[in-house]
Amino acid sequence: MKYWTMIRKEVGSRYDFERRYSGTEIRRLRLENHPEQRTLSFAILTAGCVKLEAVLYRNEEGLTVGYDLFVKEKPGDLEWICYDSLSDPVELNDRKMENVMCKILDHYVRESGLSYTENQFESLPGKVPKRK
Repeated sequence: MKYWTMIRKEVGSRYDFERRYSGTEIRRLRLENHPEQRTLSFAILTAGCVKLEAVLYRNEEGLTVGYDLFVKEKPGDLEWICYDSLSDPVELNDRKMENVMCKILDHYVRESGLSYTENQFESLPGKVPKRK
């Protein structure tokens, strides 16, 4: 099943998939394990109000890969809010990467009660600094 067609149908032009680094490049970076290498987003799937990033990051074991899920508070907002880090296995096969990310994103959106097209969050009032 091509999950990207299903999501694209739902969000239309608000769908975007960007691969910044190939799976081969990410495998090479993991093997080289440079100590200065920190977090690197190598594939980004945006579908309306949710975004899934495949990231290379450093932990106790060295460089590893994972997913970070972002949401928008309001559909028109420019800023993304980090919502969760997912432990699903990351697909490094370039031909499968987009569809696998769509499958993971769609599953998480449906299981968590999120939405591609509208705000699913209660706005919480923040503190506004007082002027002196």
